[in-house]
Amino acid sequence: MLSLKFLAVLLGTFIVATRLPGVFYPKPFIKVCKGYLKDEKFLRAAALMPLGFAVAILMQKYDFTQDWETVMSVFGWLMLLASLYMLWEPKVLEKRALKVLKNREAVQGLCVVGVAIGIALIYLGLVVY
Repeated sequence: MLSLKFLAVLLGTFIVATRLPGVFYPKPFIKVCKGYLKDEKFLRAAALMPLGFAVAILMQKYDFTQDWETVMSVFGWLMLLASLYMLWEPKVLEKRALKVLKNREAVQGLCVVGVAIGIALIYLGLVVY
């Protein structure tokens, strides 16, 4: 079984690695994202990664308690919902994402927030757990 410490560091690293190009190069990042969004089969296949993370996290910690492990529980439940949404409704996801991708500053800001969340998860895995 994977520990919450390992899952937090792995998920944080994945989030930073996928959002960092959007911070420094938003136009090419938007172009790549639009290309991926047009392929429904790719979206359904890509939903399997967060689904795997969600299941791995929820197998370790599925309930909410008054400690730092609750952060991973929240991420697990949110990723489970998001991945199921990606699997069931890829066209609705595409429409919503394309609206956001029209604004370069919004994409860059969301990528900065994503990098911050990723760094926080890495910190949580390395120091807190």
